[in-house]
Amino acid sequence: MQHNINPLPTSKEMELEIKIMLLYLIYKMKAPMTFALIAQFAVENNYVNQYNTQIFLDEMAEVGYLDKYESNNTTRYDITVDGENAIEVFPKQLPPALKEKIVEFAAENRNNAKREFEVTANHFYQHDDNEYLIKCVASEDGVPLIELNLTVVTKDIAVNFCNNWKNHIDAIYGEIIEVVSKKRVRKESE
Repeated sequence: MQHNINPLPTSKEMELEIKIMLLYLIYKMKAPMTFALIAQFAVENNYVNQYNTQIFLDEMAEVGYLDKYESNNTTRYDITVDGENAIEVFPKQLPPALKEKIVEFAAENRNNAKREFEVTANHFYQHDDNEYLIKCVASEDGVPLIELNLTVVTKDIAVNFCNNWKNHIDAIYGEIIEVVSKKRVRKESE
């Protein structure tokens, strides 16, 4: 009598499932993802440890399934057409419950991931002037809502400005719109 027992998955099969899971996660996020956000899903749900998450992401970037790039001193990953094709080649590699968990995570975190991606603030030291140039942008769907470039005299001011821009852009944008759009009466000089 023969038993139809499914053998335990090999380490290569488990690795493939984890890689497809990571690709599917980035695909469903519909925005480039930071390593921290990817690892949050993978590690908190006990799918893979942080070290292997990094290795798998790097391997997939190396073969062209992911684009890996630096933005605001943070590494981000975005899925490529080849990565999307890999998901299609292995549609049954991910159990339906895992796919649903990924969809839920993406829905809960998409706005933060997009917002984080679309708000930038950097400062640069200008040797000739002994000042710091600050460049800030807030974009929505790739279209700049506001761009601001200014010069300040100390690094502390530049760092504080950039941190405030990144962490409080909603309030700052609203305040700028309110102040700049306020009707003003021109004062006559005496």
